[in-house]
Amino acid sequence: MYQPNYLEIDTKLAAALAFCERHPELRSAEYGPAVRSVLERFRQVTRETDAHYTEWRVLLGKQLTAFKQARLSYDRGVALADEHGYDDFPRRKIVYTEEEHLLRLLADAMAWLKPREGEWPWIAELHGALQRHVQEAKQIRRQTDHVYQDYTHIIKRRVRAYQDSVAMLREFLRDVRAEGSFVEEAKAFTLDLG
Repeated sequence: MYQPNYLEIDTKLAAALAFCERHPELRSAEYGPAVRSVLERFRQVTRETDAHYTEWRVLLGKQLTAFKQARLSYDRGVALADEHGYDDFPRRKIVYTEEEHLLRLLADAMAWLKPREGEWPWIAELHGALQRHVQEAKQIRRQTDHVYQDYTHIIKRRVRAYQDSVAMLREFLRDVRAEGSFVEEAKAFTLDLG
């Protein structure tokens, strides 16, 4: 069955409202206030959910950037360990998007660095940098998770508004068709709803 998208629903509701305003003499024009109400609610919920989704995606990008920075600091540590002859520095090939694996690797690297902090200045600096990166990445991940959880709740309002909009269009179209002579003009707001 064909599933109309959100833009199509918005367009069709607007066309139905315009039809009601152009034909106040028809019985189906009585739907005007209801169509307007459904359309306004649909648009408001769509704006809210879009804003929430955008906030989540922006935070997700910051989260990935924070983990990437942690990974780059770790890579710098590997290069410095090689330069100073430390063959036992923890090494594993992990992509920064594999957060849990990366956090374990960074924990291993920090455990290796801690007892050696007095040997070279770069060791203490790297240990501090890794700690900061891990704390920042975890904090951003908590924020990201929180915003995503909010989004999963708020999106239900969008689904309900979508369903209400489709139901309104079906009902309105049924009544417009019953009036007969405006079926051709009504094609502007018909949906192939199966």
